[in-house]
Amino acid sequence: MIDVKLSADATANPQIAVGEIACRPFPGPDGVRGAGLVKQQLLKRHNGWLRGTQIEISCPEKIAAADQPAAALAEALLIDSMILGYELDPAFAALGDFNTDGNLTPTLAAGSRVLAALRGGVTRMAVPEKSTAQVADVMLAEGAAKFATMQIFAVGSFEEIPPLAAAQLDDKVTHAMTLFARAQTLLAEAGDRSDSALSDPTA
Repeated sequence: MIDVKLSADATANPQIAVGEIACRPFPGPDGVRGAGLVKQQLLKRHNGWLRGTQIEISCPEKIAAADQPAAALAEALLIDSMILGYELDPAFAALGDFNTDGNLTPTLAAGSRVLAALRGGVTRMAVPEKSTAQVADVMLAEGAAKFATMQIFAVGSFEEIPPLAAAQLDDKVTHAMTLFARAQTLLAEAGDRSDSALSDPTA
């Protein structure tokens, strides 16, 4: 499993009445389904959709079909940043999928995907709340100290992700990250004793 980085380009096309979205790394029925759910989620968020614009998502890596659902949040985040004009932090990662109602859903092998992001240099990450048990299991198995350089946020809706992903963070996120950083320092200092340090009420 690899850390996959997506990019997106938008071009004007006055010949189309509504905006279109395509994702080259994810061909076939699953790719079409994923693009449709991403568009549906952003249409709801922005009370409409881009008109006369074609958006194409691409990435340098070859992606397996099983990995398509895990990238839905990242796809939506890319396009949302283009619509609103905010800059994404390159060290941020989003992991998860939507269902037909637009709710965030857990993804297969969430823990292993978080490990792949960690190896890729990700320092801040959003995962669906329903995936936290899988992520916690991997953290316990690997040792909490291994995750001392990554901040993982559990989210219940897409609206929670952009403030976490932006290069310019707002005050609430900055405060949360400061608290998170204290725990990271504790883990780093504890080393092999990190798991017991987390349960130490005096720390």
